[in-house]
Parts: sequence; structure tokens; C-alpha cells
Amino acid sequence: MIIVSISIQNHNASICILENEKILLLLQEERVSRIKNDSSLPFKMLNYISMYTKYIDYLCLANISEGEKNLIYEFLDSNQIKVHNNIIDYDNHHLYHASSAFYGSGYEESACLVIDGWGSSFNDIENKLVSVETTSLYYANYPNNFNPIYKNLWYSPDVNKANQDFIDYFEELFNYDVDLNSHLDIGVMYGTITEHLGYSCVGGQGKTMGLFSYGIPNKEIPNILCENSILANMNLFRANRSLNTKLFPYLKDMDFQKKADLAYALQKALEKVFLERIDYTIEKTKCCNIVFSGGCALNVVGNSQIRKNFPKIKFYVDPIANDASQSFGVAKFNYHKLTNNINPSKLDNMYLGADYDIAKNKNAIKKIVNQYNMNITYQ
Repeated sequence: MIIVSISIQNHNASICILENEKILLLLQEERVSRIKNDSSLPFKMLNYISMYTKYIDYLCLANISEGEKNLIYEFLDSNQIKVHNNIIDYDNHHLYHASSAFYGSGYEESACLVIDGWGSSFNDIENKLVSVETTSLYYANYPNNFNPIYKNLWYSPDVNKANQDFIDYFEELFNYDVDLNSHLDIGVMYGTITEHLGYSCVGGQGKTMGLFSYGIPNKEIPNILCENSILANMNLFRANRSLNTKLFPYLKDMDFQKKADLAYALQKALEKVFLERIDYTIEKTKCCNIVFSGGCALNVVGNSQIRKNFPKIKFYVDPIANDASQSFGVAKFNYHKLTNNINPSKLDNMYLGADYDIAKNKNAIKKIVNQYNMNITYQ
């Protein structure tokens, strides 16, 4: 069985090709376009499909628009790549994060924690876009069982007020624990402050994490979280993903040390959220195998605090925890669903992109060296 899965999600576009459970290719668009976090048309990664197959049993598409879907169909048709079945899913973003981490871990069963910026959206009774998943928890086992345990849903107070009908509707929509609130979750908090510090909110969070090590506790920095909770301090954060510098003028015109102190406060807030989420995960699932995915799982400093504070759990972090993991999660989810294969197949390396021609690369390097008259000894 050949499965080709493609995920777009406005950034971190990626493609995965499976032959049964074996990964033939797992490739981000940025690796071939050379544009960081690329997800722009036309997709160069599609050119790699014909290197592996001319026939697709199942084409799986996720996080994709109608225009992008049609472009992919046109590409496959023009390259005479035949598709037998199509699977399209617009609504299960966090499920595929969980799938990527679970099937990569090699665990036979696990709790799957996903902490993201934004995930899938949910409409209210009038079909208005009012809430977005930010944190999700599943219990997973083979071949393809992902039992939802919990979701945190954010709604914009500017769009909808949480009246009782609104709350009742969402409580009936989900038969598991749901927190519905207008406080930003930690992923959006981290992205908002990252942007305030002058970095990109798409992929710049690692710079904020690094900056925190230069910071110290600073009483002038406002609380990131509400006191004794993991909810965002919405006096500091605006719903439009900016900081309220009018209320907190100290955050204007920040020098390096002020920025580092703000990053320090943010990182400590993230670590508090991580530890409470893990504690909740263990309490709800009674499972000591925990896998972690979503953009926040890239925070290695926070992950180290989980290892330090929960030494008895088996803890696996998705090595491609951002949205580039979606194509792998989609492919594995559908493979095990279609085949009922119960054999764990651990992700044992990350060298899953296209092969490089060593001789060709060496010649290209020599050309650049000669062009700039560099003094280099070749091996």
C-alpha cells in the first residue's frame, strides 16, 4: 500500500510517502525551496513524488484550502501519477499532532499531550467561527484508537460573549472535559511576547527561549499568568495578540536586559503550564507513557523541567513537533486505520528527506571557494 499525505497549514508545508508502514520520504517544503517555514505555491516538494511512485493507493490531504487541493490534483494528473482513493480532512489538527508523536514513539499505548498555538476551529450553534483548540489530550493505543480526554478552547470576547447557551452548546458537542475561555493559552502567549521582542511569531520562539537564560526575576515585569493559575493575565495580553503597553509602559522601548527579563518571566510561565498539564495528564489517564507534540513541545528547556519533575514517566517528545509533523501524523493515522496493523514501528532516525549527491555538492562548494579565493583544504 502506497500512502502519500500532504499538509499545508499556511506554514511548514510537508509531504510524507509511506510504503505500508515504511517511510520512503518525509520532507518539508522549506528544504527544497530554501525559504524558512515555507508553505507557498507552487509546492516544489511535489516533484519528489514521481521519484518514489507513479501510483498512489491513498492520497491524504490535511490543513489545506480548495485552491491548494486543486493544484495538487492538477500536478498529479499532469505527471501521470494515478490516485486510487482520496482522504481529505480539514478538522483534526491536534489529532494528527498526537498521531505523529504516538506512532513515532514505539509505545504500545500512551497519553498524547498536544500544546499548540492554534489548532482546529469550532463553530457555534449559528455556525459562527468562535473557538479554537489550543491544548488537547488523548489516550492512544493500537491499531488506531485515539480517545479524546480533554481540550482547551479559546474564544474571542470580541466575537462572542460566553452566555449560557454558548457554554451549553459546547458542553453537548464534546463528551469529555473541555475548558472554554477567553484567556490566551501558553502557545499564543509565547508567540505574542516573541513578536513584541522583535522576533517572528512563526518560528522565532526559539530565540525567546534562548534569551531567557540572560534574564533575571524583575518586579517591573508584569505577571504573565493570573495569580495561582495557568490562565493568561489578560490585563497584559490583548485578544489581538499584542501587549498592553499603555497599561504597562515599562514594556515600551525595551533594552536588552529588559527583553531578557521579559523572556525569563515568560519561560517560567511556560514551565508552570507544562508541569500542570503533565500532572493533569497522569491524573486523567493513569498512564506513565506520555508523548508530547504541538509547537510548544519544541521548547527543550520546558521539556527538561518535565523530565526533572516527573522522573518515573516514559516521556517522548515528537522530534518534528511543529506543523511539519502533520503529514507524517496523517499518513500513519490512516495507514493503521485502513490496515488494523498493531505492530509498533518506532521512528528511529530523522534522515527522511531526499538524498544528496555528495560529488555534486562538493563541486558546488569548490566553485564558491574558487570564486571568493578562499584557502581551504579539501577532504
